[in-house]
Amino acid sequence: MKYIKTFEDLKNEPQVGDYVLIKTVAADGNIKNFINNTIGIIDYIQPDFTNLFDKKCDGNIGVRYKNIPKSLQLWFGKGSNVRQFLKKQIVAIGKTEEEVKQKVQSNKFNI
Repeated sequence: MKYIKTFEDLKNEPQVGDYVLIKTVAADGNIKNFINNTIGIIDYIQPDFTNLFDKKCDGNIGVRYKNIPKSLQLWFGKGSNVRQFLKKQIVAIGKTEEEVKQKVQSNKFNI
């Protein structure tokens, strides 16, 4: 078995600077459509933590968006383009915007 090649670790953990597509259901129509259809960039990652009831909780990620419509700007906060989400809300992740678009298309057609 000396010819077995070791491959790189294929865990797809989010990192700061990665491009992501988020799926959210906890918002109204316009905000939901914007978030679910717009690729953002991870701005920060908070570590996982254990709450007061010893339950393990996922840390949050901050996603920065560009070209936010003025009608949705209040949802992001004054002067901010970053919104916090859970890691489990990530639909697709990649190092480039094109990579995320390809993953979304391949999932759409079950490739």
